[in-house]
Amino acid sequence: MTKLLISTNTIPEEWDETTYLCNNPDVAKAIQLGIFSSGYDHFKKHGYYEKRSAASHKQNVVSQKFHFIEDYRNLVRNLMEQYPLDEAMSRAIGGNFVAWGQIEKQLLIHFGLLPNHTLIDIGCGSGRLAKAMIPYLKNGTYLGTDIVDELLDYAKKDCPFNWQFQNVENISIPYPSKCADFCVFFSVFTHLLPEEIYCYLIEAQRVIKDDGMIIFSFLEYSQNWDVFEATYSNILSGKSNVHLNTFIGRDAIECWTDRLGLSIVSITAGNKPFILLPQPVSLDDGRVIEGLQAFGQSVCALKKSSAATFPKAISPIATPPKFTSPEVTKVPAIPASLSEQLRIIDNAQDAAFLYVFKSCEASTIPEDMVYLSHVGKNGEAGYITLANGNPKAVSSGATGGYSIRLPHQIETAASGHRITVSVIARAASRDQSSFAVAYSTNEVGNSGWRWFNAGPEWSIYTMEYNVPVMKEGRGDFVGVLPDKEGNPGTEFYCLAITIS
Repeated sequence: MTKLLISTNTIPEEWDETTYLCNNPDVAKAIQLGIFSSGYDHFKKHGYYEKRSAASHKQNVVSQKFHFIEDYRNLVRNLMEQYPLDEAMSRAIGGNFVAWGQIEKQLLIHFGLLPNHTLIDIGCGSGRLAKAMIPYLKNGTYLGTDIVDELLDYAKKDCPFNWQFQNVENISIPYPSKCADFCVFFSVFTHLLPEEIYCYLIEAQRVIKDDGMIIFSFLEYSQNWDVFEATYSNILSGKSNVHLNTFIGRDAIECWTDRLGLSIVSITAGNKPFILLPQPVSLDDGRVIEGLQAFGQSVCALKKSSAATFPKAISPIATPPKFTSPEVTKVPAIPASLSEQLRIIDNAQDAAFLYVFKSCEASTIPEDMVYLSHVGKNGEAGYITLANGNPKAVSSGATGGYSIRLPHQIETAASGHRITVSVIARAASRDQSSFAVAYSTNEVGNSGWRWFNAGPEWSIYTMEYNVPVMKEGRGDFVGVLPDKEGNPGTEFYCLAITIS
């Protein structure tokens, strides 16, 4: 190990703070507690003598600088001369600073961002996402990059001291490999050349974990014609455009991801409302927005091909009824008649959440419950059998049945609304069996067990429940309870939730 020259006041230029903290999470925690001022502070006091690896910064980057740096810097400085600081910082990133920060935050939560995750925000600007994340990313880490120092200085104000903001003038992400949960590009690829976008995707693929996600927004002609029209109108009238506006075809995204070993989780059109705001948000003009919102630009979510699906049996769909996404409408085949399969598909299209019982992938399964997995002959999803339920099982908390933890966005969407739980099931080996379903808020109430008698054919069984308004949001659960020991078991294919 090469010994570093230790200065008591400065961190050496070759020191890579991010890599050291990623390799030593105990040090990162100690910094949060105020025990050390930095990873370098720990290294010079203890890490060197503990033979921890020093972190020298070595990274392959694209050396070519962005083509618009000076134009953007001049724009920001002109705004700062014309307006008060807060207004200038909002105008620099398009206005509605607070509202768009909340929209971006909820978009990422929709895709699974958790409070302990590591988030990289490329083109962070003046920090609208960073500010929105302060109360949420409590145990996580954040890196924001941009090309304008004035924006970065404003962005870092009031943020946790261990969050990082860096000026990056080339196509690189100053972060170690496989250490980030999310790498996001909001309104970044909209101003880059296709070749620059591809280089950034190479970097993003490097920094995300094997189960990490890349999220980016982009312009499409069908969704953003007004942007294209304004751009070409400026050219016709002899006016200069402040920056490049780049439109991306979905065929380009498919080509890029195929060559990079990435997979497309979803692409959502810019005019499609799918981002749920749990609280009303005010715009600069005084209008208030709430509920489901569209992003304005199309949004693409990517994962590495080896981890391109959402966690096993849980669907990512988090929208109210009538939102028909490929993740919802693709219902795998089961051993049922064609007419029944059509009923299943029709039902799933209206679902806000779809769970396929395929290999007993529950949040919890009681120790005494009998469960079997049946895989389809041709490799299709199959179904499961549950039996030997506890007649004293509680319907509260995570429930005492086969318990399914619902995504946070479903919990938020269901709060204060009437939900319908539909289960596709049939009796196992006999003419009839019994089973129960319960919806639990784990906080402010539950539906109690609702019992059904299942016949020998696949059928849809439904229950309704008026979900109380959540308080802290401790996680909603759906429990499934088979009949008691000695009685027939029940076979389950899928469960769907609609919200009205």
